[in-house]
Amino acid sequence: MRYVVVFVALLLAVAGASAHKCVPNKNNCEKCNPSRSKCLSCYDQYSVNRKGQCVECKVPGDLGWTCVKCKGDKPSFCLECNDWEGEQPTGVYATHSGRCKYCPDKHCDSCDSISGKCRECRRGFGLVHGKCKKCGDEECISCNKNANKCTLCYSGNMVNKAGKCVKCADPSCVSCPKDPKVCTECPWVKPVGGKCPPNPHA
Repeated sequence: MRYVVVFVALLLAVAGASAHKCVPNKNNCEKCNPSRSKCLSCYDQYSVNRKGQCVECKVPGDLGWTCVKCKGDKPSFCLECNDWEGEQPTGVYATHSGRCKYCPDKHCDSCDSISGKCRECRRGFGLVHGKCKKCGDEECISCNKNANKCTLCYSGNMVNKAGKCVKCADPSCVSCPKDPKVCTECPWVKPVGGKCPPNPHA
């Protein structure tokens, strides 16, 4: 009888260990430790607690849903916020109190946690001396360091040496990065001789 009890106890222990075995891509776990005894990293909006399990971040406030990384043993305290759905007009960041707030600069698309310092501005603005400034050219997407010098233009334009957006000579052209007269990308077919052939479906 004694041996039966011991055998049953061993079976229960093995079953318990199997039930708690870490499996990648299961229970929101992204990566397990080599012995598969616990999770090392979780997917966004979940964090690892002391038991090596993924717990859901539950941060209070209107922007709490933007929290992508929190304290595993205190899921209400956010460490990193990110508007991964792109729904907010301004970027978000995690404050020193563990809450998600809008970046101090309303034209900022991405800013550092705690400090709120802007890293990247939204389209049409450039990061100049730590602040988002509106680009001087309407066709400009980004003008970092100098609001009057564009670094990236919208499709159908190229950036010249003066930092201005110049339209491609061919109105159908999508991209002419080096010369406005030489198109490198057309919307329907490959360019021929630097120009877009007529649309075969028109």
